[in-house]
Amino acid sequence: MLKVNSSDSTFNNFIWAYNSYQQYKFLHETGDPATLDRQIEISNDIDAIPVFSFHESEKIHNSLHPTVIVNSGEEGSYIFDFLGAKPFPTDKKVIFFSDSNFKLVDREKYNCLPIVWHWFLLEQFTAIASNRHIASFVDLTRDFTKTRKFNFCSLVGFARPLRDTLVNKLISNLSNRNFVLQYNGNTLGQEPIGDIKYKFSNYNSYQKYDILNAQNEHFTISKSIPIELYNNSNFMLVVECLLHDNYDTHITEKITKALITGIPFIVVSSSNYLTQLRELGFRTYNSLWDESYDTITPAEDRFDAIVDLINQLDSFDWIANADKLEAIANHNKLNFFNLNKTMIAAFEQFDKYIYDVL
Repeated sequence: MLKVNSSDSTFNNFIWAYNSYQQYKFLHETGDPATLDRQIEISNDIDAIPVFSFHESEKIHNSLHPTVIVNSGEEGSYIFDFLGAKPFPTDKKVIFFSDSNFKLVDREKYNCLPIVWHWFLLEQFTAIASNRHIASFVDLTRDFTKTRKFNFCSLVGFARPLRDTLVNKLISNLSNRNFVLQYNGNTLGQEPIGDIKYKFSNYNSYQKYDILNAQNEHFTISKSIPIELYNNSNFMLVVECLLHDNYDTHITEKITKALITGIPFIVVSSSNYLTQLRELGFRTYNSLWDESYDTITPAEDRFDAIVDLINQLDSFDWIANADKLEAIANHNKLNFFNLNKTMIAAFEQFDKYIYDVL
């Protein structure tokens, strides 16, 4: 049994799930006790494979172990651009753990083996499905025949240059001003309704909200579901972390909230984001409106197409299409139960790397 020194990093989530998968294979497939020997022990031993965060460049270079696991599970493979032309030593084999699809990374250049695990998709689903998490008690019922108060809602985090460009285009070019838009802690449209925690004098999207006056009871913005706002909006404008065209698709909790709650969505992200969602088995809205914006480059042209689409949806009959919208919502909720296929692919890849390649 191999040992991995992952300390308290998010990579432990992957190891625990991987070990559960090996137990499943033993019980339901192989029946061979040797299968259980391919589990991973979390250990601080000196011979354990070390796990470092992607920004710990010095530790990665100075490690004496021939194999290093680089954890970028919540960031995506775009971090290569921030680490310089040679972020990892060439005398080591690097397993790069990410939740982006890794199609645009030169693997040979970085001497790395990629493991793709859509952590946020699964973590957010767990937060909703498990009653160990407070979000699981949110009533996700949506009446698709209801007339909504707002055209759309969009809750956008920290200010970034391309987000600035997008927001300016929205404010300047949308014909229907009946929308909720929060950006960098500021209200730029109608005042939001319901239990919403996105407004601060000093905006910090990592802020945790204490509940029950207990030191160890909290929830974060990424785990909160402002369902009253969602259910009073025709659709959600999901603004993802990455809006650039030269990075891999990076799927986060932002789209997961829309998929879980069933609110229709338009996504502002890197190009071909919706294509990636469909490859994961989810349905989007290309049967109801034009989603060609997803393939448009450069990013600013994609933003223009999205603004045009939002204006076009002013004449969309949400009530007449209620059955179609509800069918898409129900499909996407059920598809979460099939995400084990993507997890298994990651576990099999990891198993191959550590036992057969390294």
